[in-house]
Amino acid sequence: MPSRLRTLEQAVIVRNQILRWFGRAAQEPDAARRRGALTFTIVGGGPTGVEFAGALAELIRGSFRKDYAHWTSARCGDPVEAMGTLLPGLPQRLRAYAAARLRRMGVEVRLQAVVQQVTRDAVHLRDGTTVPTDTVV
Repeated sequence: MPSRLRTLEQAVIVRNQILRWFGRAAQEPDAARRRGALTFTIVGGGPTGVEFAGALAELIRGSFRKDYAHWTSARCGDPVEAMGTLLPGLPQRLRAYAAARLRRMGVEVRLQAVVQQVTRDAVHLRDGTTVPTDTVV
């Protein structure tokens, strides 16, 4: 379900949820459910969403690699942004850098993607795309 990320206490809750999903995925025999558990979707490509996506990618590709090496399919904080760019208040050069850097880190950046509905196990976009995910921030 959606988690807010505005305070340190909320960040700790989100971090604990991510750790729980990795633990559950290790026990999940169903590939589709495992994929949903290991997909983390961030709604919003502003400063908080971009920073969180990058930090989550580093966590998954860095620290978690030792304990969860077999979960290379984990999706690293895929930000969904309704506008055509990340970080809309910054100069174009910095916006392009941020998007390219996240992509190099393994983050799938979805631009011009309007969230229509968030359900227990997916984010549904206005264009009909469904992103299976158990964690939405």
